[in-house]
Amino acid sequence: MPDSSTALIDFLLDVGPKRLHEVDQVLLASSSSTTSYLATQLDRETLLLDNLSRGLKSRRNECSGLLRLPPEILGEILTLASRADPPHARALDSHGPRGADSRKGEAGHLGWVTLGHICRHLREHLLSLRALWAAIAFTLPNQRAEKEILRRAKDVPLVISLNDGYHTPLHHKDTAQKRFKDARVITIGDAVPQLSSYFWHFSPKDLKDMSFPLLEELTLKMFERVGPSQTHMKPDIYTLPPIDAPRLRRLALQDYFIPFNPTNLTSLELVYLFHPSDDELPPPAQFWEMLSGCLNLRRLSLESCLPDITLTTNEPSAAIHLMHLREVRIADTIDRARALWSHIRIPTSTNIELRLSATWGRATDSPGPEDLTSHETSFFRFITALAPHVRAAATTRPIYGLGAYDDVQDGDGAHFVLATRVPGAFFQDQTGPFAHDTEFMLAMSLTSPISTYVHVDIFNMLRRVITDYSLDAIDVFEFVNSHSYEESRVIETLQSLSTVRTLVLDSFPDLAQVLGVWNVVFSPSTPDHTRPLLFPNLHTLWLLEVSYTTDDEEEEALIRREFGDELEHSALSPWAQLAEGLALRSTRGARLQRLVVPVWHTNEKSEDASERMIVRLEEYVESVKVTFKIRKGASPGGGPYLHNPGAILNGLNLPGPHPFPMQGLLDF
Repeated sequence: MPDSSTALIDFLLDVGPKRLHEVDQVLLASSSSTTSYLATQLDRETLLLDNLSRGLKSRRNECSGLLRLPPEILGEILTLASRADPPHARALDSHGPRGADSRKGEAGHLGWVTLGHICRHLREHLLSLRALWAAIAFTLPNQRAEKEILRRAKDVPLVISLNDGYHTPLHHKDTAQKRFKDARVITIGDAVPQLSSYFWHFSPKDLKDMSFPLLEELTLKMFERVGPSQTHMKPDIYTLPPIDAPRLRRLALQDYFIPFNPTNLTSLELVYLFHPSDDELPPPAQFWEMLSGCLNLRRLSLESCLPDITLTTNEPSAAIHLMHLREVRIADTIDRARALWSHIRIPTSTNIELRLSATWGRATDSPGPEDLTSHETSFFRFITALAPHVRAAATTRPIYGLGAYDDVQDGDGAHFVLATRVPGAFFQDQTGPFAHDTEFMLAMSLTSPISTYVHVDIFNMLRRVITDYSLDAIDVFEFVNSHSYEESRVIETLQSLSTVRTLVLDSFPDLAQVLGVWNVVFSPSTPDHTRPLLFPNLHTLWLLEVSYTTDDEEEEALIRREFGDELEHSALSPWAQLAEGLALRSTRGARLQRLVVPVWHTNEKSEDASERMIVRLEEYVESVKVTFKIRKGASPGGGPYLHNPGAILNGLNLPGPHPFPMQGLLDF
């Protein structure tokens, strides 16, 4: 006996065509006035078939492996999907919401909400995940959408995020302030000063009479326009009782301070962008009391908020132990950051970022000659002060990579990173070997106001780092330099990195090549000067960005025609120097195995020229891996930095403000 599915298929195949034929015959034999009964009958038949079709489609969805997963697993999948595609309002430009369609602007981007449009099962499951709805209650600008989302969230604690970088309608204000007591997360302020003050008008004194029983995360980014001490930063603020938020775990304050109970915090960020005077900072005694209470911190970020602390060279009697810390970021003047470091003790597993400014960074007057002289010295002393911690950390977290960079855009300075391997970690929007499976155990930078032009000698810095941290066995060296140095100094410093197997340079052609760093690594010796072979174990060369067009090819051909093949290496075009430099290493028994170019700029007319250059490079390198980036229209050629030196930082593999793997990988 056939099963019901076979019977239904046979029935439809038999009866369906017959019924259509019957209807056609009736229509041919009847006048229009006598077909009303037929129309009614067909409506009933169509309705029954539609209901059957929808029912069958719904049951068909139940055959999906995804929908047959246990509810708790499907819920986890939908939660991950919601993070990947969150709803949001349309971004603002200078003329308001982008685009002329106002209705589309009001709707915004629905993100994961559209998963509920796929089938009934997914919709019902999404509706049951009330925490997802609670997290987006204030993301869409439409007021009706806000009410519906709040209805779906029911009594789940809310995420109130009024991020001014999006088109946040003002009607959110009243609803948000009424629901602060129901919030699990409050995030206010981002980029628009008027709106941050509009959404959050509470002074720190007002908060002492308010209660936030469900609050776990609070972020307040204020923008002072009339002087910080007039509102949020009066000295007596630091003596107020702590905010009543017993479940608060993560606190981030920008140009705003509220007293808090530090015991339960796992993340603390305190940022003063306006560089306040000492009168507007917490007094040292209260600062130490606050910090010593942060026993459970996993992440600490302090910027321009350190009071005048006394540096200690001995073991302090009351050192602050932050033994759960995973990440620490300190951005302040050299003297205050170093003084803080002398008083705290952290695990060797902690990732450290130090963004240091000149000692005179808080002064209103221009630095004097004695300040300029001590600028670099203070930086190097801090590097040495960190050595015991770095060496201890390296015993369990071996340092496999060193990155060294200078900075010609934001004022002269220097920057270095120490890389350690962490499988699964990654940096977003970065390229090169440090982009994946890497954390920076230490990222340290020093900048000075651009008006002072105090140059930090990157090779002095390198020698200090290599010596103090015993970096004589690293595998990867990433280097970006834009200043000219004596060749002998370059060679002396780089000779200590003989174990390097991967060299990463910012771009080609670049200023480093013009200024001689490239020459000491890849140029031949002269009869009067024998260069040692640097990086004798080099296996892979990364050029993070190159530019090559027919103009470069024609330039080299022109030079060859005009001057013949007997040119000195330094007189060759940059690309001819590259080819000869790679050939030189082959003749000296140090042939490269890999050349990697993650961004190879060319244009539509120059693809063949680029392919010819790659074939040429393959004569001297075992493997050449290139990712083309085709530019539309003409390109000047010759490399982005030779034609626009001011853009040298565009290709840097520098970490962002927080050089740690993406948030979410660590469970705070």
